[in-house]
Amino acid sequence: MLELSTKLTACKKYLNVLKERRITMYCNKCGQEVPNNSGFCPSCGAKINPQNQTAQDAQSTEPRTIKLRCKNCNATMEVDASKQEAVCPYCGAKEKILDSDAVAVEKIKSNTYKEMEYARMEKEEKQNAKNQKEQEKKAYSKSFLSKFTIIMMFICLICTFTAFGSKHILAGIIALIQTVIFAVSWLMGKQIIGENKKAIYKALALLGCLLIIPFSITAMRESVSKLEWPKSGLADKLPKPDSQYGEIDFDEDDFFEANVEKTSADDYRSYIKACEDKGFTVDAEKSNSSYTAADSEGYKLDLYYNSYDKELRISLDAPKQETDSANQTDSTDTSEADTAATDTGTDTTTATDNSGSDNPATTDSTTDSGSVTPELKEFLDSYESFMDEYIAFMQKYNSSSDTLGMATDYAKMLAKYAEFSRKADAYNTDEMSSADAAYYLDVMNRVNKKLADAALN
Repeated sequence: MLELSTKLTACKKYLNVLKERRITMYCNKCGQEVPNNSGFCPSCGAKINPQNQTAQDAQSTEPRTIKLRCKNCNATMEVDASKQEAVCPYCGAKEKILDSDAVAVEKIKSNTYKEMEYARMEKEEKQNAKNQKEQEKKAYSKSFLSKFTIIMMFICLICTFTAFGSKHILAGIIALIQTVIFAVSWLMGKQIIGENKKAIYKALALLGCLLIIPFSITAMRESVSKLEWPKSGLADKLPKPDSQYGEIDFDEDDFFEANVEKTSADDYRSYIKACEDKGFTVDAEKSNSSYTAADSEGYKLDLYYNSYDKELRISLDAPKQETDSANQTDSTDTSEADTAATDTGTDTTTATDNSGSDNPATTDSTTDSGSVTPELKEFLDSYESFMDEYIAFMQKYNSSSDTLGMATDYAKMLAKYAEFSRKADAYNTDEMSSADAAYYLDVMNRVNKKLADAALN
């Protein structure tokens, strides 16, 4: 019993020595001692392969031989501690060594050393993985992709608040999605989330960039001005649209035109009903895209609805005053002719016939004494001014490479051009005075020459 206690004490002391033992690495080239976790030899500079060192250390952990005394012939023999049975080389006797104290001690030594080696190897692997991760994080932080992702993330965040503040809901949602995508891409690049997924964070950054296209298109379509409906003039004869977006194109004494955006088909039908309630029911013509009618005072209403762009164009023409003026002039001429006939004793019937005929002298007298009608001159001046603007715009449009971005302005300009042309063609030079007809033809000739020079007609 005393002998067994002595052996156990010795075994414990040996185990403590093994725990405190320093595992040493050596250079494969020069054989010099190398500090632990070193990548290169400090003596010759050769690269150290930890796997080779690990293999050498593993070999050293193999069980060693132990010396036992044969119970049969009392001879000393060397036995492999890993085996369970020993054979005496002298007498051939076999002996079970599984329960031998020497074998137990040797196995404890061997297992302890192996565990220490495995623990060291596992620690080295974790440290190498940690070092590699830190190097990748530093490399990503210094890369262009990391800086670009951060900049785009803040830009998209600003666009999100701006879009929602301007009530551009769809554009704001797209910008918010972009912000989240760039944020996730940056976090994955820093290996904060989704470690070892390089391809994914690069794909997310590319997806965020591609979403710029739908965001720009949506923001462009939603960027409309707020409609300020006039409280006086011709607009007072029309009902106010439900939509709060659009612009007033013309607001003159004899003509009004507005372009109302964000108008649904139901809003268009409701507006027609409101116009009918205002009295625009004379000679009414209605379809899914247009409505024309007049009221009892002669004001003519034109509505045109674009279902694709959800835009409603409203135009109102004041009644023409030329007919009343002509009737007043004819009655004045008739009165003067009757008076002259009475004073000279001329037959009343003859005087009436003369007053009803086209008298060149009367026309010349009117032309000489009169000048250009102010209303006509104002319209022709505005018409020529618009045509100058129209020619400049069309030249810019034809030479531009971004015709898609000018599509809205192009449609508005064509609408104005059609309206001006319609009003200009409504004038009849045969019913004008000489001064009005001369001024009208002069303006038209100048405009046509400008169109011909610009090769737009």
